[in-house]
Amino acid sequence: MKNINWKIWKPRTDIVQTIIIGILVLVVLLNNFSLVAQFLGKLNPLASYQKRVEQAEQRNVILEFDRVRLEDVSNILLAIQDYYFQKNTFPESLESLKNAGYLDPNSRLIDPGTNQQYFYEKREQDFVLCVRLSDMLKGVNTTSCPSTDGKESSAVEQNILSEKQEANTGEVEIVADSVINIRVEPNTSSDVIAKVNPGDTFTFQDIKDNWYKITVTAEKIGWINGDYVKVLKSP
Repeated sequence: MKNINWKIWKPRTDIVQTIIIGILVLVVLLNNFSLVAQFLGKLNPLASYQKRVEQAEQRNVILEFDRVRLEDVSNILLAIQDYYFQKNTFPESLESLKNAGYLDPNSRLIDPGTNQQYFYEKREQDFVLCVRLSDMLKGVNTTSCPSTDGKESSAVEQNILSEKQEANTGEVEIVADSVINIRVEPNTSSDVIAKVNPGDTFTFQDIKDNWYKITVTAEKIGWINGDYVKVLKSP
């Protein structure tokens, strides 16, 4: 009788065990969903490649805009020079420079990236010309250029800046066999401001030459070598 009962209940016990194991596996997967997502992302590099292509295309657009702006600067400055030599005064505006025939009628006076006219101002003894490139000012007397607080930055330039900032932020875990030094600057000769332990996690807000700038405390923000960290989360 006992043997018969054993044969009847054994399959049921296996089913229960299978269900329990399945539930445990599901719980583990749910708890590590981000890790699974990262793993799947590595298996499908197409999305990452596509993003790099889009970023490269955006940078190429900015470089092309900068080339056009530099060309505009040269043309405008030459026209102002000719105007001054012939009239012994500076033009009242860029439009008047074009209307007087010193600039080709098709010459660009509008920034191709911002759709704003290049800044020009006649003064008593000289003039101000401001042409804003992606990371500098080009022209004459640029220290007198009006501040725009970034309002004239093109949408493409703002997108790239945002992507760069996001790419350099996230969370890391310390992976080392011993205590690791946090330094003031991203090099081994810089002063040590803190020490961190293996397994500790921190947020980082910048990356430079395989060094991560992490926040240890509100008062202590420094750099750790990338060989001792594992990125847990990044955009």
